[in-house]
Parts: sequence; structure tokens; C-alpha cells
Amino acid sequence: MIWAKFPYACPYCRQEPHKSEKCKEHHPERATVDWDALNAIGISNEARRPHTLSEWQEMFNNIYHRDENTSHAVNTARLAEELGELAEAIRVLPIAPQYFVSEAPDVFAWLMGFANQFDFDRRAQTLGVALEDATEQNYPGSCTVCNFPVCKCPPIPAETLGRIAKEAPIGKVFPKYNGLFSPAEARELFSDVEHALRIGDKTVTPQKEDIRQMAADIRVILDKVKGQEETQPVLSLQLTDTLGKLEVLATQGAVTQDMIQTLVDQLRSLPSENRNAAISFLTSLTASGLFQTIVEAAKLLH
Repeated sequence: MIWAKFPYACPYCRQEPHKSEKCKEHHPERATVDWDALNAIGISNEARRPHTLSEWQEMFNNIYHRDENTSHAVNTARLAEELGELAEAIRVLPIAPQYFVSEAPDVFAWLMGFANQFDFDRRAQTLGVALEDATEQNYPGSCTVCNFPVCKCPPIPAETLGRIAKEAPIGKVFPKYNGLFSPAEARELFSDVEHALRIGDKTVTPQKEDIRQMAADIRVILDKVKGQEETQPVLSLQLTDTLGKLEVLATQGAVTQDMIQTLVDQLRSLPSENRNAAISFLTSLTASGLFQTIVEAAKLLH
């Protein structure tokens, strides 16, 4: 999306660097993006397409250069404006997704403007290094709180309660009711929360042991598929991919309604003979009641 709107050129004057005298500031007819023209520029500039965060930052600095004549005040005002336009695009997303494609890159562009202004202010020798380092530190491929690749923090983190408790009138407004759990109480309470899942015509609240057993079942299934050539045609690549994603979630002690429903829908969509073979294969290798419920739901066609 970013490259479609910013193919190493301003989307309005279509220049690099941006030239105000040729842009929409002086030419109202340029206020509308010519997507075909940008596509042609993107094709000709394909070899220059950025591949890292620092390269994107450098590209935006080349288009919209930051120096002593630019400021964070302008960046702040424009970013707030672009966030408002993005919020509108998200509101109409179900019926007009193309607006999101136009507005999201603008938000990214002004974020890059912030980063470039910071680098100019500190006279950085190389653009983007500070941002890449900070991004890697804060988003190292896993949640920095629970350390899982897919975050499994409780709905209300203990750290949040500890922070807001400093300002709360605990015991003052409601003398007989404390009103807040301590961080330790919250951690203990929410670590045991299990979400109800709708599987076929049943509502199931899995326990952690159910989820762990399902993860073990899926590992057995995937190993079987990988290890024996004759079993590979039984499960499609799409099904195998979904099972792999479900195993990752289950290994972390969590499953989602969407992932369960995706697996059920994929099994249901198979032709009758293939579906029966896949269900028989899965049933023969599973021991967990949770996974058996999923398989049983796949048998019920609606």
C-alpha cells in the first residue's frame, strides 16, 4: 500500500524530491491522486523500492526533506489530521476498503517525517538507525511482557493495575469495597480464565489441559503427514497450514474462535469422499476431547 501511493515520489506532484510549485498547493487539479500514473512510476522505480525500515525512512526524507526549516509542530498537526482521515476510512471499511489503501500510507509517511526530523535534530550520520534499533528493542519478535511469539498476556495486565492504583481513591469512595485487585491477585485470577468456544452446535469451555492435549495431538498429526508420503494427500496444504497455526496457539495455552471455525469450515468444504477420509485420519490420531469435538462439528454440514 505504501509503495502504491509513494513509489519514490510525491503522489501529487509525482516528483522526488517533492516540489511545492508543481504540487497541489499551487495546482488544485493535483489534489486528486492519479493512481495509474503512480503505478507507472512504481514500475520504473522498482529497483529502488525500500526493503527495510531505515530504507523507507530514507526514501521519505528524499521526497520530503527535513531540515532547520521543518518542525515537529507541523508534523504533529499533519499526523493528527491524517489519523482522523484514517479513522474515517476504517469506519467505512466494510463498504469502501479502497479508502484505507489511500489513508494508511499517509499516516506512515508522517510517522517517517517525525523520525527524519528527530534524526536531523540530533544530526544523525545515518537515517533510520535509531528507529530500527528502537523497533527491534520494543518488538523483538515476541511480547516483551510474556515473551511468547503470540501474546498471551491476561486481558488486564497486572502492570496496568499497579500503575493506575497509584491514582485511584482506594477505600475512599467505596469504604466497604476495595475496588481493585492487587497485581498479584490479578495475575492469579486472569491466568486461569478460559474463554468459551462455539464449536458446531456446542459451546465448550476448554481447560488448559484440554488445550495442551490438543497441541500434542496436532503435533502427532503433522509429524504423521510429514513422515509418510502416502498420508499427505489426505490433508490439503490449506488444512495442514491451519493445523500448524492452531498448534502454535495451543502450545501457548490459547486457542481462538476464528481459528477453530476456520478448521471446521475447511473440513466441511471438502468433497464428501475427501472429507470422510480426512476426518477418519484425524480421528485415528487424536486423544483430546476438544479436538474430537472439532472433528465432530466438521461432520455436521449446514
